[in-house]
Amino acid sequence: MHDTLRRAALTALLAASATAWADPVPSTDPVVSPVPLLALSEGKLMYVDPEGARAIVECEQFREFRMLGGPEKGVLKREAKPCTLWNLVVHPSTGRWAMTAHISSSQFGNKMTHVRLSGRDIPTPRITPGGVNKSGDFIIMGDLDGIIGVTTGRPEAWTDNGIFRTQSPQQFTQDGARVLVHTGDHSYLEWWSWSFGPRSQGIRVLDRNLQDSAGVFPVKGESRAVLRQKNGSVRIATLEPTGTKPWKIGPPLKNVPRKGMLVPFLVGDTVYYYREGFFDENRACDESKPGTYRRLNLRTGEERVWRTHDTWCSTGEFEGLNSKRRTLYFIEGNTVAGTARMYEYSLDSDEVRELEIEAVSDVLDISEDGGTLLVRAGQLFLAYNVDTGEVARVDLREVRGAGVLNLRE
Repeated sequence: MHDTLRRAALTALLAASATAWADPVPSTDPVVSPVPLLALSEGKLMYVDPEGARAIVECEQFREFRMLGGPEKGVLKREAKPCTLWNLVVHPSTGRWAMTAHISSSQFGNKMTHVRLSGRDIPTPRITPGGVNKSGDFIIMGDLDGIIGVTTGRPEAWTDNGIFRTQSPQQFTQDGARVLVHTGDHSYLEWWSWSFGPRSQGIRVLDRNLQDSAGVFPVKGESRAVLRQKNGSVRIATLEPTGTKPWKIGPPLKNVPRKGMLVPFLVGDTVYYYREGFFDENRACDESKPGTYRRLNLRTGEERVWRTHDTWCSTGEFEGLNSKRRTLYFIEGNTVAGTARMYEYSLDSDEVRELEIEAVSDVLDISEDGGTLLVRAGQLFLAYNVDTGEVARVDLREVRGAGVLNLRE
């Protein structure tokens, strides 16, 4: 599951699934968190800290339909449901945030009439003026006081032919002035930089022809990222720090094959990545030749395996890497069955340790200092202290995204 768009679909599936083994017992206590954070829960963007919780944004999608049978046959019904909010990113020191609201097109007799965002109706792209709406993602930006700007982003990202295209905020530029967003579908991805403000303007910083559809994984705080291309080559992309110019692309790396290289993270001159194992002609895993976790020094060319993925040929994704703490996180096992375990790899000591979190499914964010992980464990949303091992449950439901804040006076 290393394709970025497939990961977005998996994230939504995990968030929406109601697995019995992880169904949380509702709490009557106030919703609090040991650290200030933002989280997407049931169509709302919530701010939570040790004092309590409040909604910053509320989003509803309205639709209408006629009953096809029964005593109410022919009656026009109207209903409102929470929007699908996801892809939350935060700028920890300012409290700025960006996210997407996914809008589904009208179908099967259900007509989407309008979207209401914090009490304000917002227009959606439509096939014809006043006609059926298209499907796509709004990019929404704001701070702790509420919404600052909303944009439909790229026109081609809104479709009426059943093709699913995402516009996914990935991270802020260091100064918080712009948001880096990747957009695309199963066949392509390209990166855009959007200005933070009420009338956001976009600049394409990485063309679709320069990367394959598996995506790019820039590490926060790093100025370069690994770029994998459709022709099988691997290059280094240098991110323009202000987000106002295209990234610079280096020459192909010698003796670094693209095939089987999953989730590459670049820190300094070292690439950390997962190399797929061997599959037979039926795509069955050859358990004697499993996947491996590797590190490659770009300066010296030295590559070595630091962990073998016993009997498995592929993996999910690295859950994140913190360049300040110099730790990388990954999950092994079955997240659907609730048997997965999460591990921390130290870039400096070259050691792996298991983190004591039961039934973990994914990491939603890592704090700036690397000391706090926001994770999902089934239907539970947890704040995990990496130093003490303390786990704090934050009683929000259906959390699709979250970010740790580091607000400064």
